[in-house]
Amino acid sequence: MPGELVEVQRRIRFVAQRLEASIANHEFEKARFYSSEERKERDNLIELRRKYKLDEHPMNVRREDVRRAVSELTGTPIEEIR
Repeated sequence: MPGELVEVQRRIRFVAQRLEASIANHEFEKARFYSSEERKERDNLIELRRKYKLDEHPMNVRREDVRRAVSELTGTPIEEIR
């Protein structure tokens, strides 16, 4: 994954944490600021995903998918992996 994308995702997590903390502390002016910042970073993320031609809907991998793959790669029955 491109470094730019990783950095934007990191910033989104950081801003989202600050937003949640601001709301929890009833600091609504700060919360509005962080909400705006989060929106900007999410827009940046969308643009970067377009730039790098990445799917906007990442594949969802379920626990059962991982178990099946491990079973196939190791030859271990799925029942033993749980």
